[in-house]
Amino acid sequence: MTSHSMPHAPVHRRPLDRRVLGYHEFSQSDSRDVYQLAPERFAEQLAAVRTAAMQTNHELEITFDDAHRSQVELAAPLLEQAGMTGIFFVPAGWVGVRPQTASWSDIHALVRSGHSIGSHGQTHSLLTHCPPAALEAELVRSRKTLEDQLGCVVQSISVPGGRWNAAVASACLAAGYSQLYTSQPGPAPAQDLAEPQGLLTIVGRLIVRRRMALNTLASYAAGNWLATAHLRTEYQAKQALKRLVGDVGYQALWRRLLRSPVQSAEEPTVLL
Repeated sequence: MTSHSMPHAPVHRRPLDRRVLGYHEFSQSDSRDVYQLAPERFAEQLAAVRTAAMQTNHELEITFDDAHRSQVELAAPLLEQAGMTGIFFVPAGWVGVRPQTASWSDIHALVRSGHSIGSHGQTHSLLTHCPPAALEAELVRSRKTLEDQLGCVVQSISVPGGRWNAAVASACLAAGYSQLYTSQPGPAPAQDLAEPQGLLTIVGRLIVRRRMALNTLASYAAGNWLATAHLRTEYQAKQALKRLVGDVGYQALWRRLLRSPVQSAEEPTVLL
């Protein structure tokens, strides 16, 4: 069961003015995929959330999970045209293996353009399902691979599928990460861990879906408490469903209802 509490750890709240959005795939063609956006829609969203955040003095971060090639080809140029940079979370073991994953050359280009790179695990495994040795390998190998390939320090991780708990957080801290990005909307829902290695900051994010209304995203970026409360309630309902049917049942249900009916057998999708 996923837990967002870390008993006996000192509380360190993230600033309430930080708002983070998470994206996945982009496509020029029509799609039923709940996480796949048209570039034009992404550009509209960027304009809306940037304006809303600036007007209310909220810090805005744009993040991307899975290192899909469409992020480099379609999203990054729009982000740069808007004068913004993003954080791209890369499953290190997918690079050079999966055809839809960005290449090392692509990722180098992102870094040269001023974007940041974080880890999304080594193989995109659900970290809450990993035994201790596998969990350590997912965290340490991905960070080392990224740092060796890119020549820069990697301190942030986005947990695959949004699944994490206190054990995962502790392992992330031990592996050298300082920020753990979740899929829970709003300010960080949990405390930081204080251990000799340092502090691990838990970062809340809103994962953007294809049919999310512009006013919903703008209200979230502006820190509107009612919009945030609604999104957090929706998130908690999904968490309750996951606990009821389990991860396997939840993924099967969501794939049938909200994902594209055609999924590559070699590129399984983890639902949030």
